[in-house]
Amino acid sequence: MLKDMIRFLAVFSAILQANPVTQQAASSLEGRVLRAGTVTPVNHAQILLTKLNGRLADSLIATADERGNFLIQNIPPGTYRLFGESEDYVRAEYGQRGPAQPGASLEFGPGEKKSGITFSLIPTGVISGRVVDRNGESASRIRVQALKSTIAEGKRTPGVAAAETQTNDLGEYRLFGLAPGSYFVSAMRYGFQQVEGGAMVGMNRPNLDALVSLADMRSAVESLTKDGSYIDSEALDGKAFSTLYYPGSADSATAQKLEVQPGSLLAGIDFQMIPMPASKTSKLHIRGQIIDGITGQAAENANATLHKPERPYALESRVQDLFNLPAGKFEFSDVSPGRYLISGNLGDKNGDIYVDVAGSDVENLRIVLTPRVTLSGRITVEGPIAVKPSPIIVYLQSPVISRQVSIADSTFTVPNLLGGQYQIRAGGGSSNYYLKAARLGDTDVLESGMRLESQPSQPLALVVSTNGGIVEGLVTEDVQRPAAGVVVVAVPDPAHRKSFDRYRTTVTNSSGRFHIEGLIPGEYKFFAWDEIAENEWQLPETMRQYEDQGTAIRVNEGTRESVNLRMIPRS
Repeated sequence: MLKDMIRFLAVFSAILQANPVTQQAASSLEGRVLRAGTVTPVNHAQILLTKLNGRLADSLIATADERGNFLIQNIPPGTYRLFGESEDYVRAEYGQRGPAQPGASLEFGPGEKKSGITFSLIPTGVISGRVVDRNGESASRIRVQALKSTIAEGKRTPGVAAAETQTNDLGEYRLFGLAPGSYFVSAMRYGFQQVEGGAMVGMNRPNLDALVSLADMRSAVESLTKDGSYIDSEALDGKAFSTLYYPGSADSATAQKLEVQPGSLLAGIDFQMIPMPASKTSKLHIRGQIIDGITGQAAENANATLHKPERPYALESRVQDLFNLPAGKFEFSDVSPGRYLISGNLGDKNGDIYVDVAGSDVENLRIVLTPRVTLSGRITVEGPIAVKPSPIIVYLQSPVISRQVSIADSTFTVPNLLGGQYQIRAGGGSSNYYLKAARLGDTDVLESGMRLESQPSQPLALVVSTNGGIVEGLVTEDVQRPAAGVVVVAVPDPAHRKSFDRYRTTVTNSSGRFHIEGLIPGEYKFFAWDEIAENEWQLPETMRQYEDQGTAIRVNEGTRESVNLRMIPRS
């Protein structure tokens, strides 16, 4: 939290104030903190000035007085970000154009004095309600969350908790400190974690840990009772408590979106926790067999896991329902229509297959297991900027696993790598570089990715260029005023919009200027949004709305382009 950092930095600030930098170089910042939309001061607000790419000791702090005024002195020249926080207000950054939006940097030259800075803090909101059990009585110790949806690699997914609490002995809960915006509220019984369809049910109360398979209840219960573990009678009846989304759906897609306004209280957001049958005959089955790719025989003792492709690590992932099937067989019941990824595993072997479930059961699937592999590679850096390969990190991303690889002496080795399809990314090193080439033997795998099903006979060869394209310029509002704190995004041409390593983003500074580097050569459209959710530009529906408001630019390797953009106002 910002307050913890401020307390930690107080000693540094005191030292700097007592031992100022030279008089010629010293700068200062003076401003006031107000409640957003009013002239009411926020007294005793905490202010933090941090140097861009600086050290912890470069940060300076101040506390607003009773009139909301603050003063920071002895600021060395450089580029800074300014933050403010107070109890019951949303943490803010100077230059923000809305909650959760990035701020604008501040430039300080030698001896420069900035005044008249106004910091507007937005009061937080609250969501409250009550949870009852199936009999309408208070349900205590229920986990309740306020969830924000996120967008990553072109997919919107729910489930990021902005606030979390548990119900008290009256079944009441209160989610506070919420920034204005849209939320979904969920309630889940602690210890009753249902893995989709009721295949596995957590039997534990808080601080007791036990897991029971509904498909093999008898032996599971015998094992647990010998250990003295707690067994819940409703779970023994074949019922499970899934996560509920307000106003009472187990499906997040039908959850009701709640709008929290600044300083508002949304009360009466109530739930009733009702156990669901573990089996729903109206849903579908997936059945198949796992084959050992070396012997060609059924893989005895192998297991299968069903994933949602967009959320392979989520709680919805589930192991096969039945453990007493013939060797190598797997089955998933109660499956809703949709696209799934099924992965098989046995020791050091694995395999996967995608399946689309529509209006009927899916039968006779085959998953072939192959041994894990060791991938070796070499990385070459080219271009005008000297960059050692060692800071560069290689990312291998598959639908079910992501591996991060550090470079040593231009080479790398990735042992024990699961078979499957991988995309290759690179990070770290210079800010103006990009992954220019990737070849596995004679095959170009830069955009298509690589499929590993056996031990590669040749290393993975990567080329990183430090000669990426640069685009910079000015963003103005409709009356030609510089627009500070505006999100500028470089969106690749439609053919490459699923190549998410091509997108680049930045924020205009206090003068409305922006600078983007490390652009992969190609066609782009540049957009400057007054306010937009993070990564929303990756969604096709967003781009259909704004496509004609972008500025097209061709970026070549090593070129520096200048462009002026008109800010797109919030809709």
